[in-house]
Amino acid sequence: MRIALVAFLLLCISGKPLYAQSKMNDSLVLLLAHVYEDDQQLRKEMENLRTMYQEDTAKRSGEMRRIISMMRIKDSLNTGIVSSIIDRYGWPGPSVVGESGNTAMFLVIQHASLPVQEKYLLVLRKAMEEKQLKAGSFALLEDRVAIRNGNPQVYGSQLVWDGKQNRYYIFPIEDPEHLDERRAGAGLPSMQAYLAYFKMNWDIKKYKKELPYVMSHYMKKKE
Repeated sequence: MRIALVAFLLLCISGKPLYAQSKMNDSLVLLLAHVYEDDQQLRKEMENLRTMYQEDTAKRSGEMRRIISMMRIKDSLNTGIVSSIIDRYGWPGPSVVGESGNTAMFLVIQHASLPVQEKYLLVLRKAMEEKQLKAGSFALLEDRVAIRNGNPQVYGSQLVWDGKQNRYYIFPIEDPEHLDERRAGAGLPSMQAYLAYFKMNWDIKKYKKELPYVMSHYMKKKE
C-alpha cells in the first residue's frame, strides 16, 4: 500500500526540483514520517538487545538475526521510496519536507547498500553545498562510503560492534591527531562527546593499539 501511495504522491508533485519550491508538502511530510519510523524502530530494538542479553549471547544472536532480516526488508522498501523521489525531483529541502523529512531521506541513504550510496553521493554533496543538507550528515555518509571501500574514514563516525567481546571498536581514521578539527569544521561534536553515547572514551593511544585487530577482523581487503 505504501508503494502505491508514494507513486500517487510523485504524480501529484511538479517536476521541478523540490527544493526550488517554497510550500511545505504535507503528504510527503507524512510519508517520510513513516519512513523515519520504519528506519529507526528496528535499530533501536537492536541497540536495546546489546544491553538486555549481555549474558545470554545465544538468545541475543538469535534476536539480532531476526531483526536484521526484517531490517533488510524495510530498508529495501524505504530505499525504493527515497530513490523514486530523488531520481525524479532531486533532493527535497526542509522548506518542502521539513527538517524531520530531510533527516529521514538522509538516514535511508545512509543505511542503503554501497552502490546506492555511491549513486547519490554527488546529489547529497550538492544538497549540502546548497544548504539543503547539514554538513555533519554528509560527513557521516562520506565516512561510511570510505569504510565500505576499504579506506580510512575522515570524521571518525563509524564504529563496529564486536559481539564476542560485547563492545564497540572504532574503524580506522585518517590523521586521528587532527580529528576534532575536522569534526568541528563539519559541525560535529568532539570525538569524546560523540563516543559518550556509546559509553566510550576517546583515547588515541588505545585506538591505535586496537587498530590491528579492527583491520584484520572488520576492514574490507583491497583487491
